[in-house]
Amino acid sequence: MAIYIGDNKKVASETGWTPTHSAKKILEDTYKWIRDNESTLSKVLV
Repeated sequence: MAIYIGDNKKVASETGWTPTHSAKKILEDTYKWIRDNESTLSKVLV
């Protein structure tokens, strides 16, 4: 799984949007979701 971490300054300046979660929190949540769904994912991510 590719993980992209970038600079969102341009998006923030042009739209006013800023992330509500830190990169660390997103990675932790993604890892937990993968672990919680490992049996289902193993069928499609061979």
